[in-house]
Amino acid sequence: MKKTALIAVILVLGAASSFANLLQNGGFETAGASETEALYWRWANPDLNGSTWGTASRESWRAYAGTWEATIRGTWAGDVAGGWWQQASGEAGVTYTASAWFWADANWTAGQQGMKLEFYDAVSSVPLTVVTNLISGITENWEQKTIQAVAPENTAWVRVVVYADNVGGNGALQFDEVSVVAEPGTVIVISGVSWGLLLVASLFAISRRGNTHAA
Repeated sequence: MKKTALIAVILVLGAASSFANLLQNGGFETAGASETEALYWRWANPDLNGSTWGTASRESWRAYAGTWEATIRGTWAGDVAGGWWQQASGEAGVTYTASAWFWADANWTAGQQGMKLEFYDAVSSVPLTVVTNLISGITENWEQKTIQAVAPENTAWVRVVVYADNVGGNGALQFDEVSVVAEPGTVIVISGVSWGLLLVASLFAISRRGNTHAA
C-alpha cells in the first residue's frame, strides 16, 4: 500500500509539471490585431512577451490542429527572413523542452532555419544562453521537432524562437502547436510553493504513515 501511494504521488506531480504549456496561444487559433497576427505572438498585443519579424504571418492553409498555423513565407512576402518568438517566466536549474510541428512547401528554401531556446535575466536584453536546433528535411508532411536545455543561473525568462534566414522566393515554412514545458523531476515554483518541496513533504507523510502502521 505504501509503495502504491508513493508511485501515485510521483506520477501526479510529474504529470503536473510536464504537461503544462508555458506559452499562450501556442496553436495560433486566437487572432491578434488582425487575422494575420496571433495574440501573444505580437509586440504589445497584449503584452511585451512575444513578437514576429519579416515574412511571419498567421494563416489558415493547413493547420496541424484547429484552423490556424504560423508561417514564415518566402521573399514573395517582401523580406529575406522571418520569425516568431514568445517568452514565459523561467527559473534557473529547470530543464525546459520546446516543441512544434512543422510543414514546408516543396518549393520552400532557406539558408538556415531552426528553433531556439533562449534564456534571459530580469534586466538584460542579451540572452544568458542560446540553444539552437537547426531544422532540415521538412517536407509536405507534419513533423514534430523538439529542443531541450537547462536554464542557467539568474534565469528569469525562457523564450522560444522559430526563424528562417535567407529564404527563397517560393513557398513557406509552416508550424503549429508550439509548446514550452518544464520537465518532470525539476523544481517548479507555483504560488510560492515548489512542486519539489511538495513532493518531499508528501513522501515524508507517506513514510510516517507507513512506519506508524508497521508499529
